[in-house]
Amino acid sequence: MRLQGSQRILLALLAVLVHESRLVAPRTLSDGAVRALQAASLPRGWELREALAVLDPDLYANGPGPDRPFLDLPGLASPCWRHGDEGSADDDEGNRSGVRCLPAAMILGGFQSGSQSLWAAVYKHPLIVKTDVSRYHFWAEHDKKSAGLFNGLKAGADKIMDWQRLAPGAAGGGGGGSGRAGEAGSREDEAEDGEEEDAEPADEAWLRRQPKMMIDGSASTFAFYYAPGVRTHRTFLTTMQPCWKGCHDDHKEGAERDACLDKCFSTAQAADRQVAKKIGIPYNDMSLPLVLSAVYGKRPPRMIVMLRNPVERLYSAFWRYSHYNTKYGNTVEGFAAFVDEQLSALKRCQARAAPDAATSCLLHFETWGLQEERVFFHADQLLRGVYSVYLDAWFKYFDRRQFLVIKSEDYFADPLPTYRRALSFLGLDPRAIGLKAEVERLSKLAASGDAAALAAPAAAHKKKKDVTADGQDKLWADIKHDLLNDPEQRFAVNRAAALAARRGSSGGISDADADAAAAAGGGGQARPPMPAAVRKQLVDFYEPYNRKLAELLGDPEFIRGWN
Repeated sequence: MRLQGSQRILLALLAVLVHESRLVAPRTLSDGAVRALQAASLPRGWELREALAVLDPDLYANGPGPDRPFLDLPGLASPCWRHGDEGSADDDEGNRSGVRCLPAAMILGGFQSGSQSLWAAVYKHPLIVKTDVSRYHFWAEHDKKSAGLFNGLKAGADKIMDWQRLAPGAAGGGGGGSGRAGEAGSREDEAEDGEEEDAEPADEAWLRRQPKMMIDGSASTFAFYYAPGVRTHRTFLTTMQPCWKGCHDDHKEGAERDACLDKCFSTAQAADRQVAKKIGIPYNDMSLPLVLSAVYGKRPPRMIVMLRNPVERLYSAFWRYSHYNTKYGNTVEGFAAFVDEQLSALKRCQARAAPDAATSCLLHFETWGLQEERVFFHADQLLRGVYSVYLDAWFKYFDRRQFLVIKSEDYFADPLPTYRRALSFLGLDPRAIGLKAEVERLSKLAASGDAAALAAPAAAHKKKKDVTADGQDKLWADIKHDLLNDPEQRFAVNRAAALAARRGSSGGISDADADAAAAAGGGGQARPPMPAAVRKQLVDFYEPYNRKLAELLGDPEFIRGWN
């Protein structure tokens, strides 16, 4: 991969600084400096097109790119491009506009962290365009083709382009709409409908300038360990499959077959590493963030990540998914056995002699050998909690300003401010929630293509109000109900923990409080407290990754109560 001039200059400056520092006193670079050097050496956006052509030819051929550039239209928040002449054979059937668009917003994850709840509330915002693939898990499921994604998005693309007719000369764009994105919904003392005293009046002229966008809520995207990361490791798979079959054909069972299979793993991983070498990317950085960066180019989405105490997230997942209970037992003893087996297997892998095993075993666990492949579900739930490993890569391929990282405990304790914060980050004004009927009326007007009606002065109609019996806006009431109503006590553990942290000066939660919160329920069922010895095992394992996460975020308070 060729580096741009600015990247070469930055690398040269860093090299000089490193050299001069060694002349003064021999010392190693800090972790932050090492990451800065690595990030500076990695291409981003469409500089990665050559890599994308190797890793995902389907996306390379059918997604946006220099030959299919993004549309530059005033107020257009979404990354959209024309994929063929209007009315040509290249246009998708039913795609009136002849334009394709990608989601401008993503809630990347994670599981058991509140992301589904937040996504559902954001999805109800009237300026979010509804699609058939809003939680399609496209990026994390390598067998899904771009045609399925774009077909699911095509109706949404038409609606976005229709909406553009309302204010073709509006200033702004990139998610800003009225130019006030980043302010809307940010004040804690704002009214229920998000109104601010100094805000521009939320009239029809204002509403016409607000951007419509699509959002992807696939929680599998953030943590790209091997199973959800196969899209960038197809060579391992295609090399492994015939070798695996050959070993089973030649050796029915026993040590000879196992030895044959172990060679398959080393051969397949070596072939996969050659791909990384070919495209000029470090093996551990050949990941989903690379693919998304290569597709989105200079129009990256705004991404939200929700991160929960990894120990509590793991415990929640164990009780949530029945296959773990079936395998290990629906008891705390079963959970202890689950942790012992999976943690021991992961540590064995990390102890391998390979120089990058400590990280590669987290990212490519089941590719290391037959022993790892036979671990139940390949330690997936344990791997989902090493947040810093994944976030580090996301920050290498995207500007960190594209991310809003939310502590799940804060969301569980007080979801409404977090919801408004998410809307503000995405450039969605909460005042539009109270204007759902107006959005629907304007959407029909835009889709009609009636030039005279589109050009008519605003407010020449009777506004409709959709309210509850007690006078509340119905959509706002519905959203608040979703955020605050928790009949199954899904969030009882983290809600109690966060409230206890507010009361305590140390920010921690006592064992007694944790046990009481756990007994209150989770996932609709009561669950026993986690054994102290098992909790310590997990805290010790996750502690260095939590510290690295706080360093990446520049916020030591983020992990308060986790370690």
